[in-house]
Amino acid sequence: PKDERLSTRVAALARSASPRPMEVVVRFEATPTDATHRAIRAAGGQIVRSYEKLPLRAVRIPAQKITALAEVPGVKFIEVNAPVASASTAAI
Repeated sequence: PKDERLSTRVAALARSASPRPMEVVVRFEATPTDATHRAIRAAGGQIVRSYEKLPLRAVRIPAQKITALAEVPGVKFIEVNAPVASASTAAI
């Protein structure tokens, strides 16, 4: 089911049906193809970042279109794009 493809936060935003754009990270089962990119755009999304060796894309999309994005073939999981920081520090 498509709800299993959404993080808790993304699912809540999708239910809000807001037209406000948000940025999400979409994880795919395999490296996305040109057809996948076209399907993302058809669902209302704009690819803002591709990751060369990872099956991920950062996508800007209105919250109300998240459900359509989850239905794109090959989508494994969608989560909010958030800054990532290192949890460890090197010993001096």
